[in-house]
Amino acid sequence: MDQYINIVLSNPLYLAVAIIVGALLVFAILKRLARMLVTILIIIILYIGYLAYTGQEIPGTKEQIIRHGTEQLDRIKTDSRGALEKAVRDYNNIPEKKAEQ
Repeated sequence: MDQYINIVLSNPLYLAVAIIVGALLVFAILKRLARMLVTILIIIILYIGYLAYTGQEIPGTKEQIIRHGTEQLDRIKTDSRGALEKAVRDYNNIPEKKAEQ
C-alpha cells in the first residue's frame, strides 16, 4: 500500500488524476445529499400544506410531531384493519361457481 502511495505522490500526472477522482467523488456525494435534503424539505412543506388545508393543527415541537404521527398511524392501522376484515368477509360470502356438467 505504501508503494502505491509513493508512486502516486512522486508522479505529478498520477497525483493530478487522484485529485480529480477524489474531487469528483466528493462532489457526487454532496450532490446526492443535497438532492435528499431537497426531497425531505419538499415532503415537509407538502405535509404542512396538507395540515393547513385540512384545518388540522400544525405541530410546533418535536414531541407534538411525534404524538401527531403516532395518532395518525394508529388511526390508519384501525381503519385498514376494519377494511381488511370487511374485504375478507365479502370474499368469503362470494358464492362459488358450480362446474357445469
